[in-house]
Amino acid sequence: MKTNIGIIVLFIFMILSSITAAWDFFENDKHSYLDIVTFLAGLSVFTFFLVTYKQFLTITIISNLLIVISAILHGILNKSFHLMHHVVRIVLLFLVYILLLS
Repeated sequence: MKTNIGIIVLFIFMILSSITAAWDFFENDKHSYLDIVTFLAGLSVFTFFLVTYKQFLTITIISNLLIVISAILHGILNKSFHLMHHVVRIVLLFLVYILLLS
């Protein structure tokens, strides 16, 4: 049961990250490669249907690291870095992976 909740939360987080990245990419005149990286990393959640569970966890951990690093770099480059926002985001991802691995 905990695993199902973790996968659902992970799907929602990664899909929302992907949608936000696409929105930023098309909304701004300056197209950022970080938006493309975040968009592609967010779509990697769909590998759930193609690979084993262990491979899926590995792929999503790497993808979420890319999403978090891209968000931090995006905030620094735009001079709108909010530390607490990223700390909360990392803690929430950590909790989701604890749910998935337990």
